[in-house]
Amino acid sequence: MNLVIMPHSYDIKRRLQKPIKPKDMKISISTGAILIFMFSSLNCLSQDELTNKVSGKVSRNRTTTIWTGNINSSWTEPGNWNNGIPDISINVIIPASRPSYPILDGSLGIDTSSVTIPYSCASLILAEGAGITLDASSADLHNKGQIDLEGSFHVADDIILHNGSILNITHEAAEIKCGLYDGSYGKTFLYEGSTVNQYGGDFFTEELHLDNGSQYNGEAGYLKIYASGSIPATQGVTIDDPDSYFFHVYIAPDVTVELVDSDYDWNCEYNSMGAGFWI
Repeated sequence: MNLVIMPHSYDIKRRLQKPIKPKDMKISISTGAILIFMFSSLNCLSQDELTNKVSGKVSRNRTTTIWTGNINSSWTEPGNWNNGIPDISINVIIPASRPSYPILDGSLGIDTSSVTIPYSCASLILAEGAGITLDASSADLHNKGQIDLEGSFHVADDIILHNGSILNITHEAAEIKCGLYDGSYGKTFLYEGSTVNQYGGDFFTEELHLDNGSQYNGEAGYLKIYASGSIPATQGVTIDDPDSYFFHVYIAPDVTVELVDSDYDWNCEYNSMGAGFWI
């Protein structure tokens, strides 16, 4: 089944009454529509559960080092940290109101002992007003631990959330973005066992892939599918998890998205809009 949404003045409400397979359904979206969809069941964390997960993850008897930014923006400059340069065994806190913030010329791994990555730490807390940038064209973020985000996190290439990882986006001003440059096409992958809890802010990506068994809990804020530089004719959004859901999804006016659904019933609503799409 192919369903094409064009920028005309019409409303469509449709419920799929039986499961469909990804290869059987494609939705191509062009400028000027709104698409709202939800899955048949929800499975989200309460605020108390989230707090418990945060405290438990960051306090695993590991050393913590706090960014001072007193020297420059180098991650490997000892003078930029109050307790030594971080490695995979050290928790990192990046507070607000620092004179400079980290700019890394390679990939960053959070609790990634089985992945060889130039920069690493055990967990990461990024406060409101703080920022970090992975500034090489092929620099990825690999998360196998926990990230608590209230500030801004800019990733040149891809965001990969591995099994067991947690990304908490907890502030209305928070921003995480991948695919910063014309030569870097930013994709976000949620592998089985990974979780995103979004309570506010913006998540920018040029493609999104949710494996079965991953979990995106969109309580507030926006998932934004955007385009920068050279992009394919159709950008992919693959959702193969029945319990994931979003508060809003924005699809930029210059983007065409192919939504490939999973073997689950779902609801969607389409309404004419002006600039871009709101899901």
